[in-house]
Amino acid sequence: MDTVDFARGKVSLQDMTMAREARYPLFREEPVEFVRTLYEQEEPQFDFATEEQVFIAIQQSRYTYEDFSGEQMDAIYAAAQKNLNLLPMLNPDFSVEQMQLIADIEDRVRKNERVAYDGMLLPLTGHVMTPEEINAARKEYRLPLEPFTQTSDSLGKQAQPTQPAVTQEKRNFHITDDDLGAGGPKAKFRANMDAIHLTRHRTRRRRRLN
Repeated sequence: MDTVDFARGKVSLQDMTMAREARYPLFREEPVEFVRTLYEQEEPQFDFATEEQVFIAIQQSRYTYEDFSGEQMDAIYAAAQKNLNLLPMLNPDFSVEQMQLIADIEDRVRKNERVAYDGMLLPLTGHVMTPEEINAARKEYRLPLEPFTQTSDSLGKQAQPTQPAVTQEKRNFHITDDDLGAGGPKAKFRANMDAIHLTRHRTRRRRRLN
């Protein structure tokens, strides 16, 4: 999909295979409603997220699809499928091997960053930390220390009694709606979202009561 003209009700479509392999783009126009019907009724024939990422990256660069060979576009699409940053490799003067090297290095750096991220956070999420542990960790990572204040318990004062929790009577729920689950995919999706919102609302209300 190249452009959408809602005023005219037309969609400009580009043959990506011809653009990548033959470096000769072909365009045709179809009605918006026709294209929308294809999107809603048929399974996608390609990864739309990957296509969008490549399209945006090339738009941000000073090049066009026609500036790259078929082999170069294959390397670009392979990097896009890994959700890598495409801009560093978007240069028609780069060989396919150089473009692949850039993608591999970026992939390696990202994996190393993930390992470092997990290594730093896991020790901080495995247990409830004391104020001393928190400030020790902040000092280790050169972060400003927290000015913890003493609570009434730490000062030896008697803690205020807590209010008894309000409990709700538990009961079994029986489904009585014979039409439950009826409808198409969109209707089922909407019903599922409404059920999730209702469950979250009741959970938050129950927590406030407790």
